[in-house]
Amino acid sequence: MKPILQKTWYNDFIGAYAIDYQSSAHENGFEMEVADINIEQNENNENIYNFSVTVQYQKEGSDQNDAEVTGYAHMKDGKIGDIAYLEDGGLSEALKAGSPVDNWHNGFFLLK
Repeated sequence: MKPILQKTWYNDFIGAYAIDYQSSAHENGFEMEVADINIEQNENNENIYNFSVTVQYQKEGSDQNDAEVTGYAHMKDGKIGDIAYLEDGGLSEALKAGSPVDNWHNGFFLLK
């Protein structure tokens, strides 16, 4: 299998972002599941791919909630070099607070 992440970027991604959602969910009793992923090449730059991910999350005994995580991936040498999360639909805040958050202020997270 061909690697899709640049070697220097993998640890930054896992340490800064990928583990954050999982650890917050675990610590606060949430289950998460990816419901849908949409990836499209950017019309203005062939090295950028825009993405949206619908994440379903739920605590036992409560209603299921959906959040849409959006951003883009910048390709370098045929591998993902950077990812920017533009919005997470309140997912990170809800997981950290232990309850769903409506209309959370959009954040911008850039990984390099």
